[in-house]
Amino acid sequence: MRQRMLVLAWSALAFLAAACGGDSPAGAPAGAFEATTVASGLDEATTFAFVPDGRIFFAEQRGVVRVFKDGALLPEPLIDIQDRVNAYEQRGLLGLAVDPDFQTNGYVYLFYTFEHDPSDPDGPKTGRLARVTVEGDVAVPGSEEVILGTVGGTVDQPSCGDFAVGADCLPADSDIHIGGALQLASDGTLFVTTGDSAHTDDLRVRAQMLDSLAGKVLRINPDGSAPPDNPFFTGDPESNRSKIWAYGLREPFRFALQPGTDLPFVGDVGSLYSEEISIAYPGANLGWPCYEGLDPPYAIGDHEICRDLLEEGPEAVSPPLYTYKTKPAAAVVGGDFALTYPEPYAGAYFFADFARSWIAYLTVDDDGNLIDVAELPVAADGPVALKTGPDGEIYFLSYYTGELRHLRWVVGS
Repeated sequence: MRQRMLVLAWSALAFLAAACGGDSPAGAPAGAFEATTVASGLDEATTFAFVPDGRIFFAEQRGVVRVFKDGALLPEPLIDIQDRVNAYEQRGLLGLAVDPDFQTNGYVYLFYTFEHDPSDPDGPKTGRLARVTVEGDVAVPGSEEVILGTVGGTVDQPSCGDFAVGADCLPADSDIHIGGALQLASDGTLFVTTGDSAHTDDLRVRAQMLDSLAGKVLRINPDGSAPPDNPFFTGDPESNRSKIWAYGLREPFRFALQPGTDLPFVGDVGSLYSEEISIAYPGANLGWPCYEGLDPPYAIGDHEICRDLLEEGPEAVSPPLYTYKTKPAAAVVGGDFALTYPEPYAGAYFFADFARSWIAYLTVDDDGNLIDVAELPVAADGPVALKTGPDGEIYFLSYYTGELRHLRWVVGS
């Protein structure tokens, strides 16, 4: 995020012009959405998580987790790991999740860019997925355990390219496209998204490599091992291939699991052509960097990996559920599924665009086919995360204003 991402925040919305007037879609009940502030005073917050006891945890990019309790932010953080977080540009503390058994085990998961050399903030780095144990309103000192990304982060070996293929290394070579979203599935497994973190074609193609953790949707157990029913499970629960659920992604910054199926609906930020919402079916190749959306292939078709994939034809990749044009500027943010709004919003997938500061929703049929998509006339101010709250309604985090807002449905008179 920070300055490089902030410069994207302009442009008119063309793909949803018909919905911009603020009227309810055909067949919808009379009423309107409005955004009300739940919490404020956050410092470049990147994501949040609801806790079963009513608290809300907020991750701030610099490496601090804040606690919202009884209507206010507590002065003392849940945890402060600024001493080991690189928050340059889009790096930082980007992922946060609360274990389903939190009230018993106190587990909280954090995804962040590891800082091994503060004197070189824009140099190549690696990432970490860590688990900490919380007691009361603070993390237990010394409880952090790295469960993914155990390799990397030294002056002599600063990037994943310094290690053998298949190493447990989360790339952060570039200061963009880090990924970092976390979601716990109904079976207790943990889904994790990673970006390509690439500034060259040779690094971008890691998204197509099954032995690299770059550009992937991963599915792991809470201890970092791979479940045996993953699509590329090799028999070794510690191998990178075993942990991969889907691949071929550029910047899957945010996603959600569909209730009832646990299928990831992923927002993947585009490059030249298309912002994408994709359903990450198990084993799916989502195409990047050889394909981008439904447009012509990305211009690295002479790279061996892409050349081979293109020869197989478009049926070799899983097409996105929905796309819209990246130019002149866009940055899609995957969202979450509403549960309790009136039809047609109940069950709809709400998503956003950071650069254009809007929120929209889409609906699908039982086979995952797109039915409808429309923008909501709600001020979003740089939305970076959307989550379904305990009430089944959507909450979103405004990066620009440091606020958590509740997307409320107000019945018309």
